[in-house]
Amino acid sequence: MRAFLTVLLVIFSVIVFAETSHCSKNEKIVFSCVVNKKVVSICASQDLSPTTGYMQYRFGKIGALEIQIPKLNEHPFKSVEADAYQAASGQNGFISFKSGEYLYVINWSSYRSDQNASNGSSIWLGESGLVVVHKEKEIANFKCDPTSDGDVLEVDPYYLHSQVGFPQNKKESSENGT
Repeated sequence: MRAFLTVLLVIFSVIVFAETSHCSKNEKIVFSCVVNKKVVSICASQDLSPTTGYMQYRFGKIGALEIQIPKLNEHPFKSVEADAYQAASGQNGFISFKSGEYLYVINWSSYRSDQNASNGSSIWLGESGLVVVHKEKEIANFKCDPTSDGDVLEVDPYYLHSQVGFPQNKKESSENGT
C-alpha cells in the first residue's frame, strides 16, 4: 500500500509540474503563470550565465506550445531585455522577448503587506502578467490568473544581474548616455 501511495504521489507531482510550466525538469523555471487558460513560462538552462546557456519565452496550452522565443536554445542577450529592482518592501521588474515586430513583456511586482495575524509572517502580494506589443502599440495585456499565484516565481534581481549578466537599470543607463 505504501508503495502504491508513493507512486501516486510521484505521478501527481509530475502532472502538477507539467500543468504549471512549459519548462522541462532539466530547466530552471524563471517565471510561469496561467493567463486566459494558457501558460506563460520563461525557461532557462541550468548553466545560464553571462557567457553560456539559454533563456526562452514559451506560451500556449500545456502540450500545445504556440510561441517559443528564441526558437533555438541561444544565449538571451540576442533577443531578451530584462531589469529588476528590489527593496526591503518588495520588488518589480520585466523580461521582454522580441520576435520580428512583436514584443512580449513579462512583468511582475510584489510588496510586503502587514503581518498575517494567524502566523505572524508577512504576506507577499503582487501582480504579474504579459503585455504583447506590435509595432510599438500594445495589443494585449493579460494578468496572471489569481489561481496561479503559487506558480508565479519572484524573479530574483541578483539572478538576472549578477548570475546572468543583464545590466542593472538599463533604461536609466541608456537615458544618461552610459
